[in-house]
Amino acid sequence: MKKITLLLAIVAMTLTSTINAQNYGLKTTGASGEGFSSNQIGTLLSNQTAFTIQFWYEVQTFAGNTWVFKIEESGSNRIGLLTTGADNGGVYVRIGDGTTHGQQPFWGTDLKSTEGWNHVALTFDGGTVKLYINGLERSGGGISGSYPASTGDLSAEQFQIGWTTEVNIDELRITKGTALSAIDIAESSTPENFDAYFNFNDNERPSGAAASNSATANIGSDTTVLGQINNFATTYEVEDNATLSSKSFDTVNSLEMYPNPVSKEVNIKLITNTSGQVSVYSVTGSLLLHRNIINKSEIRLNTSTLTKGVYVIVFESESIRKVSKLIVK
Repeated sequence: MKKITLLLAIVAMTLTSTINAQNYGLKTTGASGEGFSSNQIGTLLSNQTAFTIQFWYEVQTFAGNTWVFKIEESGSNRIGLLTTGADNGGVYVRIGDGTTHGQQPFWGTDLKSTEGWNHVALTFDGGTVKLYINGLERSGGGISGSYPASTGDLSAEQFQIGWTTEVNIDELRITKGTALSAIDIAESSTPENFDAYFNFNDNERPSGAAASNSATANIGSDTTVLGQINNFATTYEVEDNATLSSKSFDTVNSLEMYPNPVSKEVNIKLITNTSGQVSVYSVTGSLLLHRNIINKSEIRLNTSTLTKGVYVIVFESESIRKVSKLIVK
Protein backbone atom coordinates (compact mmCIF):
# COMPACT_ATOMS: atom_id res chain seq x y z
CA MET A 1 0.00 0.00 0.00
CA LYS A 2 1.13 3.59 -0.59
CA LYS A 3 2.19 6.06 2.11
CA ILE A 4 -1.47 6.80 2.89
CA THR A 5 -2.52 4.73 5.92
CA LEU A 6 -6.11 3.56 6.11
CA LEU A 7 -7.19 4.97 9.45
CA LEU A 8 -9.73 3.47 11.79
CA ALA A 9 -9.37 6.38 14.18
CA ILE A 10 -10.48 9.91 13.27
CA VAL A 11 -7.56 12.28 12.69
CA ALA A 12 -8.07 15.99 13.34
CA MET A 13 -6.84 18.37 10.65
CA THR A 14 -6.20 22.07 10.02
CA LEU A 15 -6.70 23.92 6.78
CA THR A 16 -3.47 25.39 5.48
CA SER A 17 -5.31 27.96 3.39
CA THR A 18 -8.78 29.43 3.41
CA ILE A 19 -9.25 30.87 -0.05
CA ASN A 20 -8.00 29.41 -3.32
CA ALA A 21 -7.16 32.87 -4.59
CA GLN A 22 -3.93 31.73 -6.28
CA ASN A 23 -5.07 28.29 -7.46
CA TYR A 24 -6.38 27.56 -10.91
CA GLY A 25 -8.29 24.72 -12.47
CA LEU A 26 -8.73 23.58 -16.04
CA LYS A 27 -11.63 24.87 -18.15
CA THR A 28 -12.86 22.84 -21.12
CA THR A 29 -15.34 23.88 -23.79
CA GLY A 30 -17.07 20.58 -24.53
CA ALA A 31 -15.57 20.39 -28.01
CA SER A 32 -14.38 16.86 -28.73
CA GLY A 33 -10.71 16.42 -27.86
CA GLU A 34 -10.31 19.61 -25.82
CA GLY A 35 -9.41 18.65 -22.28
CA PHE A 36 -6.80 16.71 -20.31
CA SER A 37 -5.26 13.45 -21.48
CA SER A 38 -2.52 11.05 -20.42
CA ASN A 39 -0.94 8.16 -22.30
CA GLN A 40 0.53 6.68 -19.10
CA ILE A 41 -2.49 6.52 -16.74
CA GLY A 42 -3.82 3.55 -18.74
CA THR A 43 -0.60 1.68 -17.98
CA LEU A 44 -0.78 2.77 -14.32
CA LEU A 45 -4.28 1.31 -13.89
CA SER A 46 -3.83 -1.84 -16.01
CA ASN A 47 -4.42 -5.22 -14.32
CA GLN A 48 -5.15 -3.62 -10.95
CA THR A 49 -7.34 -5.16 -8.26
CA ALA A 50 -7.84 -1.75 -6.63
CA PHE A 51 -7.56 1.95 -7.46
CA THR A 52 -8.88 5.40 -6.52
CA ILE A 53 -9.58 8.21 -8.99
CA GLN A 54 -10.62 11.57 -7.51
CA PHE A 55 -10.98 15.13 -8.75
CA TRP A 56 -12.97 18.36 -8.39
CA TYR A 57 -15.62 18.95 -11.06
CA GLU A 58 -17.89 21.85 -12.02
CA VAL A 59 -20.38 21.46 -14.88
CA GLN A 60 -20.83 24.54 -17.05
CA THR A 61 -23.24 23.08 -19.61
CA PHE A 62 -24.75 19.64 -19.12
CA ALA A 63 -24.36 17.15 -21.96
CA GLY A 64 -26.15 13.80 -21.78
CA ASN A 65 -24.50 10.47 -22.55
CA THR A 66 -20.98 11.91 -22.45
CA TRP A 67 -17.89 10.75 -20.61
CA VAL A 68 -16.84 12.55 -17.45
CA PHE A 69 -13.62 10.55 -17.82
CA LYS A 70 -12.62 7.30 -19.48
CA ILE A 71 -9.86 4.89 -20.44
CA GLU A 72 -11.16 2.56 -23.10
CA GLU A 73 -9.66 -0.18 -25.26
CA SER A 74 -13.06 -1.55 -26.28
CA GLY A 75 -16.67 -1.54 -25.15
CA SER A 76 -15.88 -4.29 -22.66
CA ASN A 77 -12.40 -3.20 -21.57
CA ARG A 78 -12.53 0.20 -19.93
CA ILE A 79 -12.82 2.36 -16.82
CA GLY A 80 -15.19 5.29 -17.05
CA LEU A 81 -17.79 7.61 -15.58
CA LEU A 82 -20.63 8.55 -17.93
CA THR A 83 -23.48 11.07 -17.66
CA THR A 84 -27.07 9.91 -18.07
CA GLY A 85 -29.28 11.04 -20.93
CA ALA A 86 -31.05 13.73 -18.87
CA ASP A 87 -29.90 16.39 -16.42
CA ASN A 88 -31.18 14.39 -13.43
CA GLY A 89 -28.13 14.17 -11.18
CA GLY A 90 -27.19 10.64 -12.20
CA VAL A 91 -24.04 9.06 -13.62
CA TYR A 92 -23.03 5.57 -14.73
CA VAL A 93 -19.88 3.74 -13.71
CA ARG A 94 -18.53 1.35 -16.35
CA ILE A 95 -15.65 -1.05 -15.64
CA GLY A 96 -14.60 -4.09 -17.66
CA ASP A 97 -11.53 -6.22 -18.29
CA GLY A 98 -12.31 -7.30 -21.84
CA THR A 99 -14.26 -10.37 -20.75
CA THR A 100 -16.32 -9.29 -17.74
CA HIS A 101 -18.03 -5.92 -17.89
CA GLY A 102 -20.38 -4.06 -15.55
CA GLN A 103 -22.40 -0.85 -15.66
CA GLN A 104 -24.09 0.70 -12.61
CA PRO A 105 -26.16 3.87 -12.12
CA PHE A 106 -25.56 6.23 -9.21
CA TRP A 107 -28.21 8.85 -8.46
CA GLY A 108 -28.10 12.11 -6.50
CA THR A 109 -24.52 12.69 -7.56
CA ASP A 110 -24.89 16.48 -8.09
CA LEU A 111 -22.83 16.17 -11.27
CA LYS A 112 -25.15 18.41 -13.20
CA SER A 113 -25.37 22.00 -14.34
CA THR A 114 -25.55 24.94 -11.88
CA GLU A 115 -24.44 22.81 -8.91
CA GLY A 116 -21.02 24.45 -8.47
CA TRP A 117 -17.84 22.59 -7.53
CA ASN A 118 -18.16 18.98 -6.40
CA HIS A 119 -15.52 16.53 -5.25
CA VAL A 120 -15.74 13.14 -6.98
CA ALA A 121 -14.01 9.94 -5.87
CA LEU A 122 -14.39 6.56 -7.57
CA THR A 123 -12.87 3.52 -5.85
CA PHE A 124 -12.51 -0.04 -7.12
CA ASP A 125 -11.57 -2.96 -4.88
CA GLY A 126 -11.66 -6.51 -6.21
CA GLY A 127 -14.87 -5.95 -8.15
CA THR A 128 -16.54 -3.67 -5.60
CA VAL A 129 -17.19 -0.10 -6.75
CA LYS A 130 -17.93 2.91 -4.55
CA LEU A 131 -18.68 6.48 -5.62
CA TYR A 132 -18.24 9.39 -3.21
CA ILE A 133 -19.53 12.90 -3.88
CA ASN A 134 -18.31 15.61 -1.48
CA GLY A 135 -17.25 12.97 1.04
CA LEU A 136 -20.56 11.08 1.01
CA GLU A 137 -20.88 7.58 -0.41
CA ARG A 138 -23.71 7.39 -2.95
CA SER A 139 -25.98 4.39 -3.28
CA GLY A 140 -25.63 2.53 -6.54
CA GLY A 141 -28.43 0.92 -8.49
CA GLY A 142 -28.50 -2.55 -9.96
CA ILE A 143 -25.42 -3.62 -11.94
CA SER A 144 -25.91 -4.59 -15.57
CA GLY A 145 -23.50 -7.47 -16.12
CA SER A 146 -20.84 -7.68 -13.43
CA TYR A 147 -17.62 -5.95 -12.48
CA PRO A 148 -14.36 -7.85 -12.99
CA ALA A 149 -12.06 -8.74 -10.10
CA SER A 150 -9.31 -6.64 -11.68
CA THR A 151 -8.96 -4.16 -14.50
CA GLY A 152 -7.88 -5.21 -17.99
CA ASP A 153 -4.85 -4.26 -20.03
CA LEU A 154 -5.25 -0.56 -20.83
CA SER A 155 -1.55 0.15 -21.38
CA ALA A 156 -2.04 1.27 -24.97
CA GLU A 157 -5.02 3.52 -24.19
CA GLN A 158 -5.35 7.21 -23.39
CA PHE A 159 -6.97 8.55 -20.22
CA GLN A 160 -9.28 11.45 -21.05
CA ILE A 161 -11.21 13.86 -18.82
CA GLY A 162 -13.30 16.84 -19.89
CA TRP A 163 -13.15 15.89 -23.58
CA THR A 164 -16.86 15.99 -24.39
CA THR A 165 -18.50 18.14 -21.71
CA GLU A 166 -18.11 21.84 -20.88
CA VAL A 167 -16.68 21.66 -17.37
CA ASN A 168 -14.07 23.00 -14.96
CA ILE A 169 -11.71 20.41 -13.46
CA ASP A 170 -9.20 20.61 -10.64
CA GLU A 171 -6.79 18.38 -8.68
CA LEU A 172 -6.93 15.05 -10.47
CA ARG A 173 -5.44 12.44 -8.11
CA ILE A 174 -4.94 8.76 -8.90
CA THR A 175 -3.75 5.93 -6.68
CA LYS A 176 -3.20 2.38 -7.92
CA GLY A 177 -3.47 -0.66 -5.68
CA THR A 178 -5.58 1.07 -3.00
CA ALA A 179 -9.28 1.81 -2.69
CA LEU A 180 -9.21 4.73 -0.26
CA SER A 181 -11.81 5.01 2.48
CA ALA A 182 -14.05 8.07 2.80
CA ILE A 183 -11.88 9.32 5.66
CA ASP A 184 -8.65 8.94 3.69
CA ILE A 185 -10.20 10.64 0.66
CA ALA A 186 -11.12 13.63 2.81
CA GLU A 187 -7.67 13.75 4.41
CA SER A 188 -5.44 13.01 1.46
CA SER A 189 -3.56 15.98 0.01
CA THR A 190 0.20 15.31 0.02
CA PRO A 191 1.31 14.88 -3.61
CA GLU A 192 3.76 12.08 -2.81
CA ASN A 193 0.88 9.95 -1.50
CA PHE A 194 -0.47 9.60 -5.04
CA ASP A 195 0.94 7.92 -8.11
CA ALA A 196 -0.41 10.76 -10.26
CA TYR A 197 -1.47 14.22 -9.07
CA PHE A 198 -2.33 16.94 -11.58
CA ASN A 199 -3.30 20.19 -9.83
CA PHE A 200 -3.55 22.27 -13.05
CA ASN A 201 -1.60 25.05 -11.39
CA ASP A 202 2.13 24.31 -11.70
CA ASN A 203 3.68 24.70 -15.15
CA GLU A 204 0.34 25.66 -16.68
CA ARG A 205 -0.20 27.99 -19.64
CA PRO A 206 3.43 28.94 -20.23
CA SER A 207 4.14 32.40 -21.59
CA GLY A 208 3.29 32.66 -25.26
CA ALA A 209 1.64 29.21 -25.35
CA ALA A 210 0.52 28.29 -28.83
CA ALA A 211 -2.86 26.83 -29.75
CA SER A 212 -1.55 23.30 -29.49
CA ASN A 213 -1.02 20.49 -27.02
CA SER A 214 1.05 21.36 -23.96
CA ALA A 215 2.56 19.16 -21.26
CA THR A 216 1.27 19.67 -17.72
CA ALA A 217 3.01 18.82 -14.45
CA ASN A 218 2.41 15.63 -12.47
CA ILE A 219 3.43 16.42 -8.89
CA GLY A 220 2.67 12.86 -7.70
CA SER A 221 5.22 10.17 -6.85
CA ASP A 222 5.37 8.41 -10.25
CA THR A 223 7.04 10.91 -12.53
CA THR A 224 6.77 8.54 -15.50
CA VAL A 225 3.04 9.37 -15.66
CA LEU A 226 2.72 12.35 -17.98
CA GLY A 227 -0.24 14.50 -18.93
CA GLN A 228 -1.15 17.15 -21.43
CA ILE A 229 -3.78 19.83 -21.98
CA ASN A 230 -5.11 19.68 -25.50
CA ASN A 231 -5.61 22.84 -27.56
CA PHE A 232 -4.57 25.95 -25.65
CA ALA A 233 -6.68 28.05 -28.01
CA THR A 234 -9.88 26.98 -26.28
CA THR A 235 -8.77 24.99 -23.23
CA TYR A 236 -7.40 27.27 -20.55
CA GLU A 237 -7.11 28.01 -16.85
CA VAL A 238 -10.03 29.13 -14.73
CA GLU A 239 -9.77 30.61 -11.24
CA ASP A 240 -10.97 28.27 -8.51
CA ASN A 241 -14.16 28.75 -6.56
CA ALA A 242 -13.45 31.34 -3.83
CA THR A 243 -14.82 29.35 -0.90
CA LEU A 244 -13.28 27.71 2.13
CA SER A 245 -10.70 25.31 0.72
CA SER A 246 -10.87 21.74 1.96
CA LYS A 247 -8.17 20.57 -0.40
CA SER A 248 -5.13 21.07 1.82
CA PHE A 249 -4.86 19.92 5.43
CA ASP A 250 -2.22 19.44 8.09
CA THR A 251 -2.39 18.00 11.62
CA VAL A 252 -1.58 20.94 13.92
CA ASN A 253 -3.77 23.49 15.71
CA SER A 254 -6.76 21.17 15.73
CA LEU A 255 -9.77 21.38 17.99
CA GLU A 256 -10.26 19.02 20.91
CA MET A 257 -13.81 17.66 20.61
CA TYR A 258 -15.85 14.58 21.42
CA PRO A 259 -17.55 12.42 20.36
CA ASN A 260 -16.27 12.29 16.80
CA PRO A 261 -17.94 10.71 14.84
CA VAL A 262 -21.04 12.40 16.21
CA SER A 263 -24.77 11.91 15.77
CA LYS A 264 -26.61 14.70 17.61
CA GLU A 265 -24.22 16.85 19.68
CA VAL A 266 -20.48 17.45 19.80
CA ASN A 267 -18.56 18.87 22.78
CA ILE A 268 -15.75 21.28 21.93
CA LYS A 269 -13.02 22.15 24.45
CA LEU A 270 -11.62 25.67 24.25
CA ILE A 271 -9.05 27.73 26.11
CA THR A 272 -10.43 28.83 29.48
CA ASN A 273 -12.88 31.72 29.23
CA THR A 274 -12.35 32.43 25.56
CA SER A 275 -14.60 34.26 23.12
CA GLY A 276 -14.95 33.87 19.39
CA GLN A 277 -17.08 31.97 16.90
CA VAL A 278 -17.57 28.36 15.81
CA SER A 279 -18.53 27.57 12.22
CA VAL A 280 -19.24 24.31 10.41
CA TYR A 281 -18.65 24.06 6.64
CA SER A 282 -19.34 21.42 4.04
CA VAL A 283 -16.29 20.03 2.22
CA THR A 284 -17.11 22.34 -0.69
CA GLY A 285 -16.99 25.42 1.56
CA SER A 286 -20.66 26.14 2.27
CA LEU A 287 -21.36 27.57 5.74
CA LEU A 288 -23.89 25.30 7.48
CA LEU A 289 -23.74 26.21 11.19
CA HIS A 290 -22.48 29.28 13.06
CA ARG A 291 -22.39 30.18 16.75
CA ASN A 292 -20.88 33.08 18.70
CA ILE A 293 -18.99 32.17 21.90
CA ILE A 294 -18.53 34.50 24.90
CA ASN A 295 -16.25 33.56 27.81
CA LYS A 296 -16.55 29.78 27.50
CA SER A 297 -14.05 26.96 28.07
CA GLU A 298 -16.27 24.28 26.55
CA ILE A 299 -19.38 24.33 24.38
CA ARG A 300 -21.90 21.81 23.11
CA LEU A 301 -22.90 22.16 19.46
CA ASN A 302 -26.13 20.65 18.10
CA THR A 303 -25.36 18.72 14.91
CA SER A 304 -28.75 17.04 14.43
CA THR A 305 -29.49 19.10 11.31
CA LEU A 306 -26.40 17.76 9.52
CA THR A 307 -26.68 14.71 7.31
CA LYS A 308 -24.21 11.83 7.41
CA GLY A 309 -20.84 12.87 6.04
CA VAL A 310 -17.57 14.77 6.53
CA TYR A 311 -17.49 18.45 7.55
CA VAL A 312 -14.95 21.12 8.50
CA ILE A 313 -15.38 22.80 11.89
CA VAL A 314 -13.59 26.09 12.63
CA PHE A 315 -13.06 28.07 15.83
CA GLU A 316 -11.78 31.63 15.44
CA SER A 317 -10.99 34.40 17.92
CA GLU A 318 -8.85 37.53 17.69
CA SER A 319 -5.68 35.50 18.33
CA ILE A 320 -6.56 31.84 17.63
CA ARG A 321 -7.70 29.83 14.65
CA LYS A 322 -8.29 26.09 15.02
CA VAL A 323 -9.76 23.81 12.37
CA SER A 324 -10.68 20.13 12.47
CA LYS A 325 -12.63 17.52 10.61
CA LEU A 326 -16.05 16.56 11.96
CA ILE A 327 -17.72 13.32 10.96
CA VAL A 328 -21.48 12.93 11.34
CA LYS A 329 -22.67 9.34 11.46
